[in-house]
Amino acid sequence: IVGVFGFDKDACAIMKGILLGVISDFSETLSNSLSLAGLSHITAVSGLHLSILFGAFCGLLGFFQFHRKIISLLALPVILLFAATTGFSPSICRAAIMLAIYIIALVNKSQYDSLTALFISAFIILLFNPYSLLSVSFILSFFSTLAIILLHPKFCGLLAPVTGKSHILKTIVGLISVSLSAFIGTAPFIAYYFGTISFSSIIVNIWIVPLCGPVFILSYALCFIAPVLPDFICNIFLYPTAAGIKVILKTAEIFANIKFLHIDVKEFSPWYIVIYFIAAALLYIGSAKEKRTAQNAQTTQSIKKRHNIAVFLNTKIKNETET
Repeated sequence: IVGVFGFDKDACAIMKGILLGVISDFSETLSNSLSLAGLSHITAVSGLHLSILFGAFCGLLGFFQFHRKIISLLALPVILLFAATTGFSPSICRAAIMLAIYIIALVNKSQYDSLTALFISAFIILLFNPYSLLSVSFILSFFSTLAIILLHPKFCGLLAPVTGKSHILKTIVGLISVSLSAFIGTAPFIAYYFGTISFSSIIVNIWIVPLCGPVFILSYALCFIAPVLPDFICNIFLYPTAAGIKVILKTAEIFANIKFLHIDVKEFSPWYIVIYFIAAALLYIGSAKEKRTAQNAQTTQSIKKRHNIAVFLNTKIKNETET
């Protein structure tokens, strides 16, 4: 693909990163740009890539009228093969195990609980390799997913009055909510391991995450068809892929140069991480307790209202009977 179609070096590196999570070809400039723009996650093969692959696979077989259970079962070896091609990194293993649990629940018509699936995946990974607990990939993957599971519904609920019935606004709010949740879950670890915090990710993921889907699928298609099909057919897949990669590169270049969106952290003690998550846990528990109190108050008010209506109706019936 590189030789025939003349991708430039950075575009080729991005394509390889998105497909396989390989970043060895990244120039220092490209690596810094992606990091400062908050886009490094698109080249760290994880749940995003596996979800895209699973969705594309199910959509393809669904087009040919395969039964849903058959599609789900056939997806399991595809997930395993993809995880193998990426070297079974902790982040992809976490995503693969969670997706496998989802498929099993779907086939058995059971309820899927994402939080339970997350902790089961962490237990299995650490059971086979306890040293994964010290892996940056595992830590970022686990805490970003945990934050998305816990915070995403809350943010969407808070912003529901803004979106109304608009599907476009709901999609935008959903993307912002996911980005913000992941940022909250990983910010202290990124500061500790990489010495910088980028707020750009909250903004750029609004269009980069949806763009990764087509780029990922078309890139994989090119890998299979480029060696066997004529160039003019391959160009149908190449041009939109190249355009998507150029958008990613341009976005990284622009947002990496917006200085106020990223902060350099020279010293970040592990104790700051502990304090951060204790504070976050207290805030989360407090908001959950406040929500339950409001719901209980609403339920009590509703019961009182029904009781008053019942008393009024009983009194009215009694008066009418006496009359």
